[in-house]
Amino acid sequence: MKKTIRVSAALLPPSLRLRFNTLIGDAGKRSIVAWQVTDHASAEVLLKEPGDQSSDQRFSIYVSDDPVHGPDGRSLSVPLDFRVANLMDVLDLAAVRVMAARDESATPAPTTESKPLYRLKHWVFLDETFSGPPFVRVLAAMSRKAVSRDWMESACGLSSAQVDALLHTLNTTGALVLTHQSTSTQAQAPTASLPSGGFVGRLRRWIGGARRQTALQA
Repeated sequence: MKKTIRVSAALLPPSLRLRFNTLIGDAGKRSIVAWQVTDHASAEVLLKEPGDQSSDQRFSIYVSDDPVHGPDGRSLSVPLDFRVANLMDVLDLAAVRVMAARDESATPAPTTESKPLYRLKHWVFLDETFSGPPFVRVLAAMSRKAVSRDWMESACGLSSAQVDALLHTLNTTGALVLTHQSTSTQAQAPTASLPSGGFVGRLRRWIGGARRQTALQA
């Protein structure tokens, strides 16, 4: 079952609020979380106009044609004339960051701690933006088991923004699976220093299998 994130457009003027409420149903269908439209007080994500720079620590999405930088980097922007595709993009990125913030702020249980993990449902061929060795290493690992954001950053050298972009792209292609697992039972994530022969061999077998499956379906 998808995790739920509460979002509010109560701070927007009526015209923008109507646009959001009209598009959120379609935009939320393919999100990695379930979006619940709620009131301002209980929301975790707030849609705002650029002039609203309050000290509220909740995550903000500014409706503006110019980038707006909120406090502590807890914000994103969406164009004034946003469409379903724009809203899908910004909601997916907000979901990844809100879930990460939840994980960081949650009080751990006495013996276990839950964190989001990501794996590939199936192999996907991405554009050259994700063709570098760190991305290939992450994708190869995700083809075998679920890994965390921390592992992608610390073991593979991706920045937080690169992880956001990769997870968003995988989700939009339908290849991303999000799970939550306690560290007491979680298998160890694969190490970054895999032998080149084994790594390449596994990667070739995976790609070959994906291509054969595609050919059979064609």
